[in-house]
Amino acid sequence: MRDFKFAFPTELKVGAGGFASLGEEAAALGSKALLVSYADAGPLEALLARAETLLREAGLGCVGFPAVEPNPRHSTCDRGAELARGEGCDLVVAVGGGSVMDASKAIAAAAGSGRSCWDFCRRPGGLAPVESALPIVTVPTTAATGSEANCEAVISNPHTKEKCVFGNAKVTPRLAILDPELHLSIPPGPTADGCVDIVSHCLESYLSGEGDCSLQDRLTEAVIDVVLEWGPVAVRDGGNLRARRELQYASLLAISEFLHAGRGGTWLMHNIEHAISAHYDIPHGRGMAIVIPRVMRRLMLEHRPERLALLGERCFGLRGGDLRRNASDAIDAFVHWLRSIGRQLSLADVGIGSEEFEAMADDVVRNDGDGEHYHSVAKLDRSAIVSILNSCLEPA
Repeated sequence: MRDFKFAFPTELKVGAGGFASLGEEAAALGSKALLVSYADAGPLEALLARAETLLREAGLGCVGFPAVEPNPRHSTCDRGAELARGEGCDLVVAVGGGSVMDASKAIAAAAGSGRSCWDFCRRPGGLAPVESALPIVTVPTTAATGSEANCEAVISNPHTKEKCVFGNAKVTPRLAILDPELHLSIPPGPTADGCVDIVSHCLESYLSGEGDCSLQDRLTEAVIDVVLEWGPVAVRDGGNLRARRELQYASLLAISEFLHAGRGGTWLMHNIEHAISAHYDIPHGRGMAIVIPRVMRRLMLEHRPERLALLGERCFGLRGGDLRRNASDAIDAFVHWLRSIGRQLSLADVGIGSEEFEAMADDVVRNDGDGEHYHSVAKLDRSAIVSILNSCLEPA
């Protein structure tokens, strides 16, 4: 285990009905809120109207910004920051899923600094320091990204076809209101995408990081177990409050340092998916369902079979056989679970061909590598990334 240091500064309010306290909680952090939500609010319209009412009843001013798209764009976030500055907002309230919460972080940083949020993103020429940011309150309406209580955001630039991360402690939300009642109307498809996203966060450092992190292993496996059990329940019965509650807390923990601190490791699967969805704008969890088993088979089976075998033993009850067989069986068990939630997919299933593979591979090594290679459990050049992408066209 590596030495580490981390803080968990987000205050959590967890429980059914907790959304009703939004106004009084937000009033402790500011006097005028930018209320950030989706451009296509759909079933969230009534929830957003209630959010505005709660904020105003608590004495706060409220300016709506219903403009965020899936895979939020840097230009949208910059418009939100400009609106916040122009209206004198001193607080950002995010009501929505991962895209809304990520956009809110970018807005808070851009509003506090006066710069474009793209300046903060992890890419060549990026990563300007975030000197100040507006405080953020998050109200997640999906269980997926865990963005409600961490310091990172993923932002897209459709002009350059890049999807990049920025992270800074100053954009860590001050408060997250976790109310599982807000998740009861999520359709099966997005629910399944969210389940895959949660598990993907668990798997990255578990498979690629240090192998002597026993407590982190057990915590990670516990979160995976919860999603394996309750994810299919929520997909079948969206109104199951317990399933929604279990997934919501699993989502928050999956990407937290409670699981990842001291491991190191890389986020190759996410970086490959970011390249895919930057070019084709597909839902992130759906892209992860495609990428994970292929990276397992093409990379982890050769370089980290012992970690796959441990996953198979502890999360899928697989025992017996030699190391490589156990590792391979673990991948098969994971694919079987994907099938159970309707997410055993290939790129061909979502209408994506090989036309952009070279550009995607270039994105991965340029934005997240050294310009020539991506350093994971093995040193991967562009051709290795293209090979993984080609495998994503085939059945899992």
